[in-house]
Amino acid sequence: MAFDVAIIGSGIVGAACAAALSRENLSVVVIDGNEIASGSTAAGMGHIVVMDD
Repeated sequence: MAFDVAIIGSGIVGAACAAALSRENLSVVVIDGNEIASGSTAAGMGHIVVMDD
């Protein structure tokens, strides 16, 4: 089986990237050694903050 993109990590950021790429008709596989959304997402929500000084 072949994929266009492999995403390592199934947290909120990995899942969002997979969703966006699949909407662009790319074949995506998500790889994670743990349960879905059990790593950094559970601890930090994958929160990205933009700061403007």
